[in-house]
Amino acid sequence: MPDLTLRGAGASAPEPPGSSNRAPGGPRPPAAEMLLPAFAPPRRHAAPRSGGSSSVGAGGTLQLRVTRLDGEMLCATVPREWALQDVKAHLERTWGIAQREQRLLCGTKELGNGDPLAAAVGDPAAREAELTLVRRPPLQAEWLERVRGDGRQLRHAPAELRADPEVVLAAVRQNWSALQCATEEVRNDRDVGGVGLTAVRENANVLWYASHALRGDREFVLEALRHNVAAFPCVSTALRADRDMVLAAVRESGEVLRFASAQHRADREVVLAAVASSPLALQHADRG
Repeated sequence: MPDLTLRGAGASAPEPPGSSNRAPGGPRPPAAEMLLPAFAPPRRHAAPRSGGSSSVGAGGTLQLRVTRLDGEMLCATVPREWALQDVKAHLERTWGIAQREQRLLCGTKELGNGDPLAAAVGDPAAREAELTLVRRPPLQAEWLERVRGDGRQLRHAPAELRADPEVVLAAVRQNWSALQCATEEVRNDRDVGGVGLTAVRENANVLWYASHALRGDREFVLEALRHNVAAFPCVSTALRADRDMVLAAVRESGEVLRFASAQHRADREVVLAAVASSPLALQHADRG
């Protein structure tokens, strides 16, 4: 078991013998979750507990400090080979916060369950790991878990979750057709870091379920093709028939030529532009 110390608002003083009805050696009930208003200044972080084995930070262990937004801190000496999922399991036992509701950040970067704890530190020889715990809304956490198992579940989600980019993207990654269940606002998201482009990078078919306006958006389509040329058949009919659009697309990626109409594949200027971008595009030219 890791050696742990709780500090901050939710920490409890040790119980004197006979003051509790719990069985000897039984687990202490989780500390109550205390959330401060967003404008409240953070509490000063307590230093980790001193003493203990001299092997802390060496020989397979490190000192872990996890701080919540309400200022409460957990300090523990844990195995270096722990993954973030192990940390989350430990926090669930300690604070009673379900693992699916936990977001662990190292600085501003959110860490995944499979990441080793040492990777979160970024220094294999480091003696300490400092993380921040942000609690995810329970409803969002529930639906993220559901759509990661079956993206089609998105159709049954409340409207606010079908408008949640994180939930929608998780659903689309599991089943690309889930995008059709998202709100129009999400399906019309043209931002570079938005759901549309992020999903198209991974699966060109997603573009079929983007909004009609997005599939006809020249700037968005060109950006999508930079990441995945296979998205061209999903582009609006008007853009696929637009010679200037096809010319711009093959200049970005010559491989787009294989998805162009016979008319454009026989167009000398279009073919030359495609070959200049990708010499292998010549095999897609119409030489009739």
